[in-house]
Amino acid sequence: MGKLEAMKKIKIHEESNSPNSKIEKPRGIRFITIGIVCIILGFIIFILPGITGHAEENASAGVAILGFIIIAVGIFIVFFGLLIWILRGIWQNISLKQRMRIMKRVGLLSLVALVLVAFFGFINPWLHYDRNWSRVESSTNVTLCSIWGSSSSDVFTVGDGSTILHYNGKEWKAIDPGISVDLKGVWGSSPTDVFTVGVGFGAAGANGVIQHYDGKTWNRMNSTTDKWFDDIWGSSSSNVFVAAYNPDSLHSGGEILLYDGKTWSTMASSHNFHPISIWGSSPTDVFAFGSDGAILHYNGMVWANMKIRIQEPLYCVWGSASSDVYAVGNNGVILHYKK
Repeated sequence: MGKLEAMKKIKIHEESNSPNSKIEKPRGIRFITIGIVCIILGFIIFILPGITGHAEENASAGVAILGFIIIAVGIFIVFFGLLIWILRGIWQNISLKQRMRIMKRVGLLSLVALVLVAFFGFINPWLHYDRNWSRVESSTNVTLCSIWGSSSSDVFTVGDGSTILHYNGKEWKAIDPGISVDLKGVWGSSPTDVFTVGVGFGAAGANGVIQHYDGKTWNRMNSTTDKWFDDIWGSSSSNVFVAAYNPDSLHSGGEILLYDGKTWSTMASSHNFHPISIWGSSPTDVFAFGSDGAILHYNGMVWANMKIRIQEPLYCVWGSASSDVYAVGNNGVILHYKK
């Protein structure tokens, strides 16, 4: 009887080592493979809003959470598969109670791994965002180009498609300017003295538009020019500057307009200047920036050309004082003026 059993064992051993014998893959390897696929799929779903440039914040958050859950399931399956693969034959010979105990430990280990993934992949980057900034409802999806306010409960922003929005401290409300216009700039001296500039569209074609708000209504002003307008700045209600340009040429025919409290007039004109942005620290210290790196400075009497060694257009300007002014433009250009 002993000889017979020994011969059977030898035969089984030979069959298992023969080239034609089927070698079954350990069950744990299958779980590991499935888990890795889940982790990859979850990661793709997790970063999908960023790849597609999804604009809706709530939808993006929902997609990210779904991807996060799939990653969590994948991590659990991988750990479970590793455990089965390590134990191999032992798993079949242990009791149900022991299996449940092992499953609990695998679940705890998966939870720890999930917390680490959440912290380094989601929570930690989120902590670096400044949570003092928040997106507010604007009731529009047009491009907004400029903003100005006299207080936290009196803020104006303007943009394309005849858009003027006013914030009263609680909500943004749309204001109808009464004309078809793309607005590029807004500035005011008080809640009852606000100016906007841009390009209007009418039966006669496009033309520059300057509007004034007196606290009740918006009224179009006579600019005395056929130029288009890009920016506006002032030091008082009787000292307001506007950057005007020739729509037929981006490199010539620019003008600087001045409002003295009664009428608009042309201050400076240049055949090779296209003013884009304007800012000043006082009525006798005003800068105008434009195409080809051009800079004009006003000292209270005349505009003078400030020659620099760049040719990139300069789009925006700000300063803390007459001796500390910054300008930015194409190709990462940042200029600093310091006396």
